[in-house]
Amino acid sequence: MFLLDEETQSFLPLSRPQFSSIIIYYTQQLNINKTKFAVEVCDNYNYCQMFNTTNYNVIKTEPTDSLNGSEFINNALFIARRHWLTGDPISALTLLISPFINQSLSENELILRLIVEYSANISSENIKLKGDLTFIYYTFGEILNKTNNFYIKYTVIEILRKLSETTQIIPDLQSLDLLYTNVLNFYKFEITINEKFNNTYGYYSTVNETQIRRYFSNIRHVFVYILESIAKQIPIGKYIKLGDKLEFPEAITLITNQKRFYQLKLETKLNLWQNVSTFVKFNDHKIFKYLNKISPKPKNTTHNSMVYAITLFPNDSPFQFDDHVHRLTPVVDISILSPIDGEKIEVFAEKFDYIAIMKVTLIGNQTFGGSDYTTKCHFYNEIKDEWETEGVTELGISGSNGGCLMHHLSSFIILRVVEKFSVDYIFGVIVAALMGILILGIMVVFFVQKKDDVSSRVAPINYNYRR
Repeated sequence: MFLLDEETQSFLPLSRPQFSSIIIYYTQQLNINKTKFAVEVCDNYNYCQMFNTTNYNVIKTEPTDSLNGSEFINNALFIARRHWLTGDPISALTLLISPFINQSLSENELILRLIVEYSANISSENIKLKGDLTFIYYTFGEILNKTNNFYIKYTVIEILRKLSETTQIIPDLQSLDLLYTNVLNFYKFEITINEKFNNTYGYYSTVNETQIRRYFSNIRHVFVYILESIAKQIPIGKYIKLGDKLEFPEAITLITNQKRFYQLKLETKLNLWQNVSTFVKFNDHKIFKYLNKISPKPKNTTHNSMVYAITLFPNDSPFQFDDHVHRLTPVVDISILSPIDGEKIEVFAEKFDYIAIMKVTLIGNQTFGGSDYTTKCHFYNEIKDEWETEGVTELGISGSNGGCLMHHLSSFIILRVVEKFSVDYIFGVIVAALMGILILGIMVVFFVQKKDDVSSRVAPINYNYRR
């Protein structure tokens, strides 16, 4: 059972899936004047259909004097803990999420901690239906939205990564859109909030760089999981846009499944006064040539179409940057995925060839740092967890846009970086200089020895002679 938000046309789960014609859910407050209901009904073959209500009756019981708000919460906590101890953490969440999303109770730290603690025990065995996954995504999205505590967000993202690696259920497109919106728009945290909790809530710890890097890595992992899950089920010819329900999204994605494809354009708002956009032109001939090369029987496979995705991170992004760089453009992620299994396809171009051309709006000062800085296109190396320039060529800056030529696919950005010599470069210069000195020395020795040899072969001149 769902609440239907008529403004955003989004569905918010009220209950987990139930094998019953009577739906049971727990809530303390429900404004029936502004809310419609929706029910998703599924058959034994997991074919589901959504039904929206037009006329409905709601029987609502108000807390009496003998059951005030605090007692209601205490009863919910008691029953939730019983579900959790008997190995049913999802039912425990259904009891805890309702008082948590209530605005007057959103700061209730105990409920928030219990939600995270109970969620940590959720495994793929607990998730038997798509509706279970939808409910979990909604619950975690509410947590990410309503707290700034780093460790709570960190734990939630860790759980999402674990589920993405283990669950065998493919969530529907609507649930994936919900997960995308919540994870990629509400991952920010307050670094000053450093309380770390455990079962006893008894100790504190400061946030360190390793934890932050792990946190951002998990977000990027969930992001890839969303793209791959959509690629498995998006029909040929369809376009899906993620993250566009917010006025100023932290991320927005356009994904499509096409037989032959040429280009994609994506635009969103950076702020009230400025829009940002990215334009990506694909070398589809190169892409399909590569696929035919790696496919053992290309004519018998379903690689007659590909899933293309571009993502624009207008301002912030789940990537790390060094202090000495200046960002000229937003981050743009370019992905090609298989419609068969949804996996990202790593396509690499040969020398003087390319996979895609990117044009993106400038948001930084292109003269930052003067002659001490240089403008370079970068890609994010997930293995090294850093930005690199190999396989990316600058196309220059024209007006308010910058361009890059990509020889592989990844996440890209144009940066102003300090013009400096690397250790390898300095070592190479030293070696080259020493080799030059050595060669020059050998040439000098050779020249001196050759001169001595010539001198020894010339006969001495006798000046004491007679005519």
